Parts: sequence; structure tokens; C-alpha cells
Amino acid sequence: MKPSLTAETKQVLTLSLPILGTQLAQTANGLVDTIMAGHASALDLAGVAVGSSFWVPLYLFMAGVLLGITPILSKFFGQNKLAPMQVYIHQGFWMATLMGVASFTLLRSTEPILQLMITDLALANVTQGYLNALSWGMPAMSLYMVLRCLSESFQKAKPVFVTSLLGLMINIPLNYIFIYGYGPVPAMGGVGCGWATTVVMWCMLLLMLGHVVLNPRYQPLKIFTQWPSPERHTFLSILRVGFPIGLAIFFEISIFAVIALLIADFGSEIVAGHQIAQNFSSLLFMFPLSVGLALTIRVGYFQGKQDPMRTKTAIQSGMIINLFLAFSSISIVLLGRHWIPQWYSDETAVTQVASGLLLWVAFYQLSDAIQVAGQGILRGFKDTKMPMRITLLSYWCVGLPLGHCLATGVFFSSVTSISALGPHGYWLGICAGLTTAALLMSIRVASAYRNLKTD
Repeated sequence: MKPSLTAETKQVLTLSLPILGTQLAQTANGLVDTIMAGHASALDLAGVAVGSSFWVPLYLFMAGVLLGITPILSKFFGQNKLAPMQVYIHQGFWMATLMGVASFTLLRSTEPILQLMITDLALANVTQGYLNALSWGMPAMSLYMVLRCLSESFQKAKPVFVTSLLGLMINIPLNYIFIYGYGPVPAMGGVGCGWATTVVMWCMLLLMLGHVVLNPRYQPLKIFTQWPSPERHTFLSILRVGFPIGLAIFFEISIFAVIALLIADFGSEIVAGHQIAQNFSSLLFMFPLSVGLALTIRVGYFQGKQDPMRTKTAIQSGMIINLFLAFSSISIVLLGRHWIPQWYSDETAVTQVASGLLLWVAFYQLSDAIQVAGQGILRGFKDTKMPMRITLLSYWCVGLPLGHCLATGVFFSSVTSISALGPHGYWLGICAGLTTAALLMSIRVASAYRNLKTD
């Protein structure tokens, strides 16, 4: 019997909603940091913005590598094979430990880069202080990601959502204490955001660990009854799937990070306006991203079940949902671009910059929704190398070079009448990169879809 598209759409939405809650809660932490730092001063907001351009891509690369565990576990769950799940979870913990320590070290080694790229000494000091404080939380988040992959591979995303929501609730008062000062705690401005985020990261790890230890669902896996040594074969299996995912995420996110660094000398108001537009764009992105993550789980599960018809239906439903989300996001941005920046800052110069940049955010919503759904589908097939190549080509060979030329007037000003567009040039480059990614990802998904044998 042919599976119902309506029924599968409900299943994808059911799985997507708690994932969305998780993503929104985590993004809201960045939103809270941005708003509260912005109300401290433009300098503190700019310091958090530049600091985020370092740690967020690094964290997302680390999370992307560990996300390679999800389609592997989902497939074994579809086959009802618990023994290999146990092996991959243990090795995931070892990998997360190594990556967490490496991330800690890297974030505390950024001072030479900041000195080269930022001429404003005060901004560089805030940025480095923010990164030093936040680095202590990176090992906790890497271990947390393994537990998240485990829960979501069982198609139980609600515990992850609850943990993230509690993390957000903790972050708000901690931000107030560390940014503005309270009692014996001195006001630390943007640096305080880093300390608040570190505490939240460790709290989320402990909450998720408690859930896994106490939930009878995970008892058959015997996760904490033995601790095998690192195993080369399993490490490589995870890396074959996860490393391209991590690179793909890094290529996409780091273009925003590099742009934030390139515009650092445009002035604190430009950097702050860019951060507002980027932050709100990230908030909107959580909706199609959540569907993409759900598609990875559903496609991986049906691959384990060897059910190509259900796989096709899951692909169709995910694409339909994301197209609807894209047009909804476009409407929201176009209608609210003048008042959205006022959530973040009271400074007129900052909100005017952000309002103009939000037009570009509306422009690329459709491309972004299509490409992230495509990535989620392909990950379910464990096809991660081609999406990695597509993101590298789209963002670093098309988006960033084009954006830099348009922003600075290099090349274009000498051969055409186009003058330097400033920060708008970089955002136009982002639009071009995302459109390229959407087209190429759609071609790859269409090929995988046609290869599914349903007779």
C-alpha cells in the first residue's frame, strides 16, 4: 500500500517541532546575548559579534562531525540492532572529548589573529575576553551532542528540546548578572556573555546525562556499564559520515564569520547592524533546518527498514514543508524589517543598517530552505561528501569572492559602473552562494530520489 503523504507530513512535523524548539532555544541564547550586550553598549555588542564569528563556526563544525552519528544510529534503530549502537555511542564520547579539548585550546589562541584583523584595541580586548570565558564550555557541548544524537536517533527529540529550553531559562538571569553586575559579581559587559554561556553549556550536559541515565528506554544499550578504549575502525566510520557534514556546515557558517571580520573596520555601528541581520536570519533558519534534521532521521530510519516508498514520501513531505516555511519567512521579514532591529538596539544608526540588510535576508529564504532540506535528505542516505563539495563551491568559490568584489569595488569598479557597495555587497554574495547551493543540492537529491527502487 502506498504511504500517505499527509500522514508522513504529520510524522515529519511531529519530529521537527521539538527539534525546532531545541534549535530556537539555542538560537535564542544568541539572541539574548545580542540584545543584552547591545543594551550595554555598541562596543560590547560588536565584541560579542566578532567573538561569535570565531566560536560559532568552530562549534558547528564540531557538532556537524558528531551529527554523523545520527544517521548511523537511526539506521541501526530501524534494523533493531542495539549492539552496534552501543559501540558507536561509546566511540562518539571519545571523539567528543578530543574535539572539546581541541576547541578549548583553539579559542584561547585567537589573540594573534585579532591583533592582525582588528585595529580597535578596545574591541579586540572585549572579543578575546569573551572567547576566553566561553572556551571553558566547549568540552561540555561536545559531549552533550553525542547524547543529543542518541535521543534523536530514537526519534525522541522532546528531551533535547526540554534541556535546551531550560538552558535558555538559565542563560537569561546569568547574562543579567555577568553583563551588568549583581551583588559581588562585577559588570563585565560582553565578556560576561561568555561566562553565562559556559555555565549554560555545563548545565545542559548534566541535564541530558541525567535523562539518559534514568530513562529505561536506554538501559538495554548499557552505555555506562563499560568504557571500551578508542577504536580506530569505528572512529573512521563516524568520520566518513560526520567529517563532510562538519565541513559543509563550517563552509556555510564561516562565510558569515569571515564577513563579520572583513567589515570590522567599517565601524561598530556597521558591525552591530550586520550582527542583528545575521542573528535574525539565523533565527529564521532554524525552521527549515529543523525539518532538514528530521529528514535525516526519517530517511535514515526508512533506509534501515529498506522501504524506498516511505523514503520517497518523507522526501516529498519535507520539501513541501520547507517551501511553505520559506514563503512565510519572506513575508515576515518584508513586513517587519523596520521594527525588528529595534528589539536589539536603541541606537538609530545601528537599526538603520540592520533594516537595509534585512532585505537581503528576505531575498535568500527560498534558496536557504531548499538547500538545507537537500542536505538533510542526503545525510539520511549517508551521502555527505557531495554536499560538502557543493557548499565549498557555492560559498567560498561563488558567494564570498563575489561579495568581496561587490563590497570593495575591486574588479567591478574598473570594468563597470558598479561602485563599492559596502556591507550590502557581501550580502548580495551570500544570496548568490545560497542560490548556487540550492540548485546543485536539488540536482543531487533528484538523482537519489530516482534511484530508489519501488517495484
